[in-house]
Amino acid sequence: MAGTPGGCFLGELLIVVLYGFSIEALPIISMVGTLVDPPATMVNAVGDNVSSMLVSRIRGETLAARCSLNGTFMGLVCLIG
Repeated sequence: MAGTPGGCFLGELLIVVLYGFSIEALPIISMVGTLVDPPATMVNAVGDNVSSMLVSRIRGETLAARCSLNGTFMGLVCLIG
């Protein structure tokens, strides 16, 4: 359900059913999920970015080297000449 907007709602519904909570608990659990989701997404994106930069640094790559492989860098056309 990662990457699907509102996908966590299905997981929250599953938690309510499995743990035997009443259905009235679903809005409260959904509210908590809605509050936690944006920071979790930010941490995930930043972590992916930092780990890729660390791997590039350890391998000794530069932006120019990455662009010269296929002419693009992260979906953008490299204009390094």
